[in-house]
Amino acid sequence: MLDKYDAHENHWLKLTFAVKKKWGWPYVRSTWAVGISTTQLSESFNAFLKDYILSDFNLNEFFMHFERVLYEKRYMELEAGYALCQRLPKVKVTIRMLIQMGNVYTKRIFEEFQNEYFRSIESNIEAIEYGEAGTIYTVVDVGNKHARKVKMERDGSLGCNCTKFEREGILCCHSLKVIRDILKMKEVPPQYIPKRWTKQAKAETVMDIKGNDIEVDVKFQQASRCKTLMTAFRALASRAAKTEETYDFCIAHLATLGANVKGKLGALFGVGNEVMIMTPKALKWIAKM
Repeated sequence: MLDKYDAHENHWLKLTFAVKKKWGWPYVRSTWAVGISTTQLSESFNAFLKDYILSDFNLNEFFMHFERVLYEKRYMELEAGYALCQRLPKVKVTIRMLIQMGNVYTKRIFEEFQNEYFRSIESNIEAIEYGEAGTIYTVVDVGNKHARKVKMERDGSLGCNCTKFEREGILCCHSLKVIRDILKMKEVPPQYIPKRWTKQAKAETVMDIKGNDIEVDVKFQQASRCKTLMTAFRALASRAAKTEETYDFCIAHLATLGANVKGKLGALFGVGNEVMIMTPKALKWIAKM
């Protein structure tokens, strides 16, 4: 367009063309993006904010309500983590590879991987090209809609021109077809299992781009501890309420426990009381106890 309309001196077009790698699909189709675009992320977060924030809020009101947004997000993450520990992904067929990834991936990612696996079963390898750099397999999708090229390097690494693994971190059906039918592998090799989508994603220290450890969110830790204590006390209260004797025993020790906690908080922070801020969802959950 710059050449056709002789627009090389247009200031706006020059600035736009200078950052072409940020907006041109041919430039970013192999870039890690977790499977979503920038506009999708923005629209999703904006829709979430509308439930908490109004356009006529002043700066102070904005930050007060934005804090509620953060608490709600943290609570949702706690719920997802709890569900991940309590419920295993549903494996449709008892196949070794699916069982392996069901134990590794989170529920949502495993469902997507499982769909790709079944698509690979219905795909076909139409052609094989041997070359010095590696071998190229032409894999045709279900219904002969698309033909993709899967290249296997001399070191055994795979790459598909659909770039699903590069963009989303999940093996595509085309690569899975080669892994299953050509390499005869029963499990997914470790190099194709990014830690980002596994159940152990938060098990180790996370570093920023400069190599520094990212500090854990203190408020998130507090919310996690609060949830653990609430679960423990709820189970205790259910047992203690069965008899008058156990009920009186708990009430008596509850006052002592409260005094001890207050004393420790006073020694640590120099305060006698704390105000706990909870999300509406958490308050509803407590009300049901």
